[in-house]
Amino acid sequence: MPLLMGVGLGVWVAVETRTRKRLQKQGIEAEGEIIGRRTAVAGRGERVHYVTYRYQHAGRTYERKQQVNRENYGRWGIGAHLPIRYLADNPTTARITGEASVLKGTMIVIVGMALLSIIFLAIFGVASSAPQRCSANQRNGSYTTTISGTPYTVTQNAQGTPTIHQQCLNAPGESTPSP
Repeated sequence: MPLLMGVGLGVWVAVETRTRKRLQKQGIEAEGEIIGRRTAVAGRGERVHYVTYRYQHAGRTYERKQQVNRENYGRWGIGAHLPIRYLADNPTTARITGEASVLKGTMIVIVGMALLSIIFLAIFGVASSAPQRCSANQRNGSYTTTISGTPYTVTQNAQGTPTIHQQCLNAPGESTPSP
């Protein structure tokens, strides 16, 4: 589970990093106005701060909610003006200029989760390394082979398509069919 969460967060960080780079290169600088503030309690009781701001592009008003660090949240009240960047071809994509601490914090979480996943996998393993028992249809007409030093059983389906399986254990007294 930690590995799956780490992958999901990794994808989010990759997308967010790409968006921030695009905003830095192609973004239009503008002034946003804080129109809302909210604090939520997350995870282990830690407080997460959000501001909602609005800005104008081509005669339209856009609003965006963004997580901010505690210092900026304390500094920016309703009606405060702050620098933002948005994409002209997609004005709904905007970020407060210089507000990257949330992304850095997320990176710390991802690295921590990756380390925990590695430790978990080292202790418990990815899967059992014991060979699986063969079903009757795997034993009939199958043969064994070695790929990179690992034994496998190869079977064919009714259409003659080969399928490779991890080497199986045979029931007591049975032998593996030869090719």
